[in-house]
Amino acid sequence: MRLRIAEETSVLDLAGSFTIGPDLALFEREANRIITERRPEKLLLNLSNVMQLDSAGVGEIMILYDRARASNCRLGFVSPRANIRHILRITRVDGVIPVYKDEAEALASR
Repeated sequence: MRLRIAEETSVLDLAGSFTIGPDLALFEREANRIITERRPEKLLLNLSNVMQLDSAGVGEIMILYDRARASNCRLGFVSPRANIRHILRITRVDGVIPVYKDEAEALASR
């Protein structure tokens, strides 16, 4: 997990499994720190290197979405793999949080 700034937008690069366990707990702490300390207008989750996503991961994303919204921060997904995009679609998360094909598209969005 790595945080970087691209065009004044916080981008959190994620990798591996986004499933119940220590990695998900680390994501929760880091994402909350970003929202509370950096207070970005937009936070993008780069999912290009995420291989797995389970219900715990989806739940954590929705908790983050609520926190971000309460802080006037827009959340978005960047470059999810086909299997991750499928999970976002069947859980209807993609109807709440925008999914962008690449970082350029995400950064250009308002």
